[in-house]
Amino acid sequence: DESSRDTRENALHSAELLTALGFERVLLVTHASHMPRAMLSARAAGIDAVPAPFDFEHAPPDRQDFSNPMDWLPQAGYLGRSYRILHEMAGLVWYGMSQRQP
Repeated sequence: DESSRDTRENALHSAELLTALGFERVLLVTHASHMPRAMLSARAAGIDAVPAPFDFEHAPPDRQDFSNPMDWLPQAGYLGRSYRILHEMAGLVWYGMSQRQP
């Protein structure tokens, strides 16, 4: 959907299309960190979606023991991960507040 500006609009446009095509249930495929907000938007739009996340963030198994002192130092690559997680958390709060009924 190229006309959507955000996840909520994409869910609304997708709901219209899915209804027109007669689909009752779909797989919702998105990045694992984005899945909670995507599912919230899909449900609010009336889409019966089954979550199918991909690209989970994790530390490689050989780096989880933190035996090397360098493992304790900040790394630039983790700043991007922090941004994505904070973005998704803020989005969940925003979407949750804006979808409440008075």
